[in-house]
Amino acid sequence: AFCKISPSKKNTTVSFDTISLTIPNNFIALLIIQEIFVQEHYRHLKWLNHVLDLWWYIWESGLYLAKYNKNVTIVESDPHNFAYLQNNLKNKSNITLIQKAVVADANQTFFLNEDNEYWWTISTHESSKCYQIETITIEQLCKNIEFDGLKMDIEWGEYSILKYCMQDDRFPFQ
Repeated sequence: AFCKISPSKKNTTVSFDTISLTIPNNFIALLIIQEIFVQEHYRHLKWLNHVLDLWWYIWESGLYLAKYNKNVTIVESDPHNFAYLQNNLKNKSNITLIQKAVVADANQTFFLNEDNEYWWTISTHESSKCYQIETITIEQLCKNIEFDGLKMDIEWGEYSILKYCMQDDRFPFQ
């Protein structure tokens, strides 16, 4: 597919096929586009009824998944990334956005640390450049969303989420 890249001072517009999106002006976002749309890293999640996409940066996988699946629910806690999500996915009726951090335990408290210009990290400890973020448990998501596909890239919590889901047959898949 033909791809046109139009950088500006703060953001970059990437256009290909019938899609035109605004992404952060950094190289990582362009690499992610290549992984998802050219190399199709998520091709195994095509043709499902409902995919739950946990933490996914700014739009990339959600847009790909929405193209091939009936419904996609995206959970993202970072307000900067969430703003890109809302802007780039506003015309997609099969996508639901939730601005929260996914946790295994309802007693977990997380803070968003903005020490780095491009990467905001999740911490269990408050510091001067942190603020508390709202959370939702994987159990709440499983009760409210009937999904048949799951994609997770939550940097710190995949193990705890999967461990929780596998206890007492809590995981919704067969």
